[in-house]
Amino acid sequence: MTGTAEFVYARIRLQANFARLLQEPGWDHLLRIQDFGHFVQMARDTCLRPWVLHFAPHTEAHQIELHLRCRFRDQVQAVASWLPRAWQPAANWVARLPDLSAMEHLRAGNPAYPWMASDAVLAEWLADSQAPVSGILRRLLREPRDGGNLHDQWISLWQAQWPQMPAVERRVLLGLQAGLRDVMRPRGPQADESHDNPGAGLQARLHGLFRWHTQEPVGAFSYLALFWLEMVRLRGALLRRRLLPIQAPRALA
Repeated sequence: MTGTAEFVYARIRLQANFARLLQEPGWDHLLRIQDFGHFVQMARDTCLRPWVLHFAPHTEAHQIELHLRCRFRDQVQAVASWLPRAWQPAANWVARLPDLSAMEHLRAGNPAYPWMASDAVLAEWLADSQAPVSGILRRLLREPRDGGNLHDQWISLWQAQWPQMPAVERRVLLGLQAGLRDVMRPRGPQADESHDNPGAGLQARLHGLFRWHTQEPVGAFSYLALFWLEMVRLRGALLRRRLLPIQAPRALA
């Protein structure tokens, strides 16, 4: 297996973070709360506390968008720092996931939402569409493949950053990749909350992958995928409660 000893430190940190993911009973309780302020208050008493600690009853949608993205990127960066150096680029690439829908929106020539100008990743693109951004990001924005779908291209470029590994590990990681592809399409806050967890099937599989492969690359990426799914689910719940009463324009994942 891929340098199992190299993943010992990562395993310890990942297991601690995995234990802090909110489980279904906690979600079931929270999702019964329809008022935004009450939802935030109750979420602070769960494993979601780091996500919502700085939110208040008057927090605006753009502040929600920015905070969730920043926390996600910070956590991805932290996880990448725990991994062997060869795996860090692929792990850091996961930080791009929340930005793909915004990039699709901008690349199609649509006007920017107000919060985008305050986003560190999107600001340079908004300031000057010809300005150079990171090499891979430029490829995403200007050299569409697979029919121009950025989600599919993200998958391809992520796989291109995997280092060499035993064939058995690669097969497991390819299986995770296929599951991600199935749930990566964006969902707006108007989505029916009775089906608010489109990644439920993948989520169950990721739990198993994490437990069986904690000291392998797929364990780290299983955790990152679960963390991303948690962000997507929380974002949807928050924006529905913040925006739907006034039917605000759709925000982006």
